[in-house]
Amino acid sequence: MKRVVTMGLVAVFALAIGVAFAGPKMPIGDDGDSWLRLRFLGQAHYRYNIDGDDKEEFFLRRGRIIIDGQIQEGVTFFVETDNDNAGVGGSTPQTDIQDAYVDVSLLTAENSALGVQAGLILLPFSFESGSSAASLLGIDYNAEC
Repeated sequence: MKRVVTMGLVAVFALAIGVAFAGPKMPIGDDGDSWLRLRFLGQAHYRYNIDGDDKEEFFLRRGRIIIDGQIQEGVTFFVETDNDNAGVGGSTPQTDIQDAYVDVSLLTAENSALGVQAGLILLPFSFESGSSAASLLGIDYNAEC
């Protein structure tokens, strides 16, 4: 019964965090064109082993911090980090940058636009853009070569 109550509290806490960190745009400065938005996505994991030395373990399976914003009209940015398996076996979390880019709009017309995007991005029509995280077979990332 104690385990069921603990898991229920963890589920409520996870839902509350998801609602709390889906924050609105925060204005930066007085001009009204600059804003910043901070979001957090996470997947908590609880493991209970019947046999073994470590009976229970609670860790962050996946944790992402997403920051996006607008510096001025026509200049936006996006940064997404990833922390996978943070705290497994007492390990120290390691932050990887998934995406980080700046998008500059040069010309905007009624039905078209011309812009430049620079940074760490996944280019369209590349080999990697055809695959999705939803198509992974396991719940862990396969980082071994």
